Parts: sequence; C-alpha cells; structure tokens
Amino acid sequence: MTTRTGSTEKLHAASVKPVPYSVALFGAAAQSAWLLHIWSKTSAGACLAAPATCEDPWGQLVLIVLACAALILLISWKNYHDGHSDASIVDRLWSVQPVAYCWFLAATHPAPPARLIVMTGLATAWGARLTYNFVIKGGYAGGEDYRWAEVRSWYPGWRFELFNVVFICGYQQLLILAFATPAVAAAQSVSPLCALDAVAALLFLSLLALEATADRQMYAFQTEKYRRRGAGEPAGPYARGFIETGVWAYSRHPNYFAEVFLWWSFYLFTVAATGEPCHWSGSGALLLTLLFVPPGASVDVTEHLSSRKYPAYREYVRDVARFVPWVPRRARPEVVGPVARFALLAYFLSHIPITLFIDAQAAVDRRRFPGVATKLLDWHVATNHDFLMGAPPAWFRHVVGGELALQLPFFFVAAKALARRDESAFRVAFLVYGAHVATTMIPILGALAGGDYPTEAHRYRLLLIYAPYLLVPLYIVGAFARAPEPATAPRWTRQQVDAMTVPKLRAALTELGLDVSGLKAALRQRLLDAMKAE
Repeated sequence: MTTRTGSTEKLHAASVKPVPYSVALFGAAAQSAWLLHIWSKTSAGACLAAPATCEDPWGQLVLIVLACAALILLISWKNYHDGHSDASIVDRLWSVQPVAYCWFLAATHPAPPARLIVMTGLATAWGARLTYNFVIKGGYAGGEDYRWAEVRSWYPGWRFELFNVVFICGYQQLLILAFATPAVAAAQSVSPLCALDAVAALLFLSLLALEATADRQMYAFQTEKYRRRGAGEPAGPYARGFIETGVWAYSRHPNYFAEVFLWWSFYLFTVAATGEPCHWSGSGALLLTLLFVPPGASVDVTEHLSSRKYPAYREYVRDVARFVPWVPRRARPEVVGPVARFALLAYFLSHIPITLFIDAQAAVDRRRFPGVATKLLDWHVATNHDFLMGAPPAWFRHVVGGELALQLPFFFVAAKALARRDESAFRVAFLVYGAHVATTMIPILGALAGGDYPTEAHRYRLLLIYAPYLLVPLYIVGAFARAPEPATAPRWTRQQVDAMTVPKLRAALTELGLDVSGLKAALRQRLLDAMKAE
C-alpha cells in the first residue's frame, strides 16, 4: 500500500531487525557490478566498451538503462523535499519498464520470433495489471510506498542519500532490466516454440492470477478498514488490522511469492529457446529472489512494519507460512510413525534428483542433461540390462512424462508435509499419488519380468531395483487409507469470531456441540480454542 491509502501508527516492538547499512549498500553495489560483468560477456559487451558505435539492440538497451538510472537520480534530487530525495520514482516505473524493454526488442527485430511475441504479450498483461493496482492505491498521485519512511529512519541523512544513489536509482534499474532479459534470449534464438513454452506461459498466467487476487484482496481489506475507521464505525472483522483471509490465510506474502516465481516462469522461455538450464539471463530472477526472500530482505521489511503496528501479528506469523503458500499451522494427527516418516522422507527427497536427471532422459532429449547424468544412466543400462531406459518404447516415454508433470511437483509437497508433520492435511493427495504410481508400476514390472537377459540373476536384480517404486506407493495407500479423515478447517476466521455477537457465538458453539454458558469473552475464547484444536 502507499501513503495515500491510509496509515496505522507503529506502537509495538518490531519482530524483525533492519538490515545493517553496510550490508545493504555493499550488497547492492556488488550485485550491480556482477550484472554488468555478466552482460559484458554477452553481445552487449561491445556496446559497453564503445557506446558511440553500438548497433546491437541488447547492447543499446543496456546503455538506455544506464542513462535512465542517471536521469532518475537527477529527478530524485530535483524533487528533494522534507530533507530527503524522492525515492518513489523507481516504484512508479517498476511495472512499466520491463514491458517497454520487451517491446523495444520486438520493435528492433527485423522479424520478431513467435516466442518473443508471446513473452511481450505476457509482460504487457503483467505490467497493465500492476500499473492499475499502483494507480488505485495512489502511487501516481503523490503517495509513496510506506516502507521508504521506515528505511529513512534506519539510514538517516547522508546515509539515505547514498543508499538512494547505489540501491534505489542504480541497482534497482539494473535489476528491472535483468529479470526481463529472457526476452533477449528469445530475440537472439531461432528455435521454434515447444512444449516448455506452453508450460512457461501457463505458469506465468497462473501466478499473474494469484498476484492479482492477493493484491485485490489486500486493497479491499485496507480500503474498508480505513473507511470504517474514518466513519467511526465498529472495526468488526477488521479489528486485528491486517488481512488473514483468502490467499493470505496460506502465505503472509502471496503477492511477493507470485511476483518472484512469475519471473522464474518467464526464465523458462530462455530454457526453451536455448536448451540451457543455466543461462546468463537467469540472473535477474535470481537477484529478484534475493531482493524479496532472504532474512532482512523486502519480505522482512514488511514484517518489521506489520509487527510494530499490530500486536496480533506475531500470532499470524506463528500460524501462517512466511512466503511459499502452505496449510495453516495447527495440531493434526500424524499418519505415520517416526521410522516410516524418515523412510518416506528419504524416498521422496531421493526421488527428486532421480526423476530430474535419470528418469527424465527417457522422455527428454539426452543432450540437455549434464554429462555425469548421461554417463550414470549408461552405466545402469549396461550393468543391469535395463532395456526400458536404454531404448524406451513410446508407452514408457509417456509414463515418464506423467512422472515429470504430475509426480515431481508432489515430491516437494510430500517432503515438506512429512517434515512438518502435516501429512494428514494432504491425505487425498498421498492416496492419489500412491494409487497412480502403483498402477503404472504394474505394466513396467510386467515388461521387465518378460524381458530377455543374459542370466536369471540379471532379471531378478533389475526387478529388485524397481520393486521399491511399487512397494512404497502401496504402503502409502494402505497407511493413508486407514488414517482418519483430517479435521475440517475452522468454519470461521479469527476476524469473524471477533465480530460475532453473543447469540452468534452461542449458535456457533451449539453447532460444534460445545458448552454455551458464560459471558461473551468466555464464549469467544471457547470457540477460538475449538478452532485451534481442529
């Protein structure tokens, strides 16, 4: 939100410490130097060395951004007021510049590739949505991001002015260009669109929808909260001061999560264009992640302010995931014991690299894998006579494709659920996984059992290698089928309980079969305790 939306006085002790000045300044300078070094090794290097003779569109874009950084710094000095430079200019350009960069690359290309056109369209949709969100919050009407005032209190006087030069006007300008550089890889590629492009586009649009939903829910909450406060009306469900419903019930920063991973999905277009999982254009998504996620980064700045404004925010921090959406924390029955939990954790964690680097070779061009992975598979095929992985038939390639698309994402979820003892919240997902894998393993084991081998020992050895991938899923089905149904989520949010009248509190307790005697405070606490027990 911005200073035009409304503000809440900061009265409570902070739960997060501010970033040390030297760390913030050196980090921004080092990352800026790293980006310029990387770009100097690309086709932009000649332009950086001789700007006057630059003809490369990518190099021209780098020079334009450097000029923009200098111009923004001058404008921020020109708008000097209340003892500090204007830090809000970059915020107003954040949603505009990446779009302009993509359009520049498309306009300067003699025949823009289809991939670049798709990426430009996606970036435009992102920019239009974010710009609209900034407009309705007053970002272009004189307001500034509420966090800048806090940063100025951390780094007063000349310290903030130097921070403005290095981080705000310098580093952030390079960063905005950096996370848009997958469009450069697309502009310089001649490879046609492929399935990975479709995956990247779908992920981008899904995350864009999540970000839009999160921002809209936040805006509606804050607008109504300040309206009630200004009108002198009871706060009701807005009494705690911060949103904890909708997508905000699963992540304390769902908008930041969507923003970061949206640009990682944008980077997938680079992988599709170049066939290189590690490409220089991924530096932008990496640095954007570092801007938001690590301790002391943007997420923690927001946490710092919220914890000072709202005394109940610590409870929200305890119960809701910080960044990656997850089920809210509450007591849940454990489905498996400690030994089985350790075994299943090992199974899912080990399955991730096996799927990515070994199994995937049956469905994806092997030239895209590290040499050590292809050599390891060649050794396995030669040693164990695994003809399915050595010369995979069409049906087996489709099975592996399903493993990559459906099972691989679940491996991460399953591992986290087991580590946090939240597996009962994903009971249905575990059952579906177990049944799916056990079913697909039957024809695989049947084909292996009927194959030709030098000796019977080779047959049995290969069957033993594959057997755990049938036995473990069968165990999962048995364990989770016997487990009781997970408790349903609370029927009301904390905000709704706070707003309930005595008759509504008694009605809610009656619905749960609980005692309805006592005063309002006792009824309210009894209902909250019942919700936590679930």
